[in-house]
Amino acid sequence: MNWSRFENIKLNYMKKFFLSTGAISVRLPLSLNIAGRIYHLETSMMSKEYIYLKVFEEDFEFLPSSYSHLILFMNLNLFNNGKIDLEGRMASVDTLSGSRLGLWVEYQTELESERKTLSEFVLNHYTPRYSVRFDVEIKTPTKLLRAEAINLSEKGIFIEAPPDQLEEKEICNLVLFPENFFIPVRAEVSWINKGKMYDKPNGYGFKFFSDKKTESKISKYLDLLKKRSAMLR
Repeated sequence: MNWSRFENIKLNYMKKFFLSTGAISVRLPLSLNIAGRIYHLETSMMSKEYIYLKVFEEDFEFLPSSYSHLILFMNLNLFNNGKIDLEGRMASVDTLSGSRLGLWVEYQTELESERKTLSEFVLNHYTPRYSVRFDVEIKTPTKLLRAEAINLSEKGIFIEAPPDQLEEKEICNLVLFPENFFIPVRAEVSWINKGKMYDKPNGYGFKFFSDKKTESKISKYLDLLKKRSAMLR
């Protein structure tokens, strides 16, 4: 068996495994450098060897073919865990629908510490995110902001708001108003989206500091969203 055929069999097996389970879905900001051109994207799925991205063909000037020898340079944003530089190559380009493509990038990092950090981050931070639209109050000792939630998970929330009102790591008291729920929760600004990057509006990603009562309320609302298939892919 030649090497190319072995790689294709291996990749097809990995695809079937990934697409039949949601256990490794994770959305992280990623900058992809292809031949000097940088694209700001977001991961869809990850493993210890592959990153899967959903993109639009027209957004790219050039895409290397499967198992091209062209080296791809990536910068992966792990938020409070920092950023990691990766190198890789295009393992496969799949046609999804219309001009939508699925890119499978085989990656590596030379530093064992970075590989361990990445592995632990994906394992510890994976939670499904759900598309939502509801009002939120953001309270600090000096400000009261009214904004709108864009997506929600058990561990955090992304809120659309002017990006110059809060600072990273700032602690806030949030009040969520999803449908008939009233959910107060303490949270930290984990990242700020400026310039409408990563297919999101300007705003803030918050990490929850929730007690059991608050976790129960969020879990009940997420159960409703699960039944409506509102999960972001």
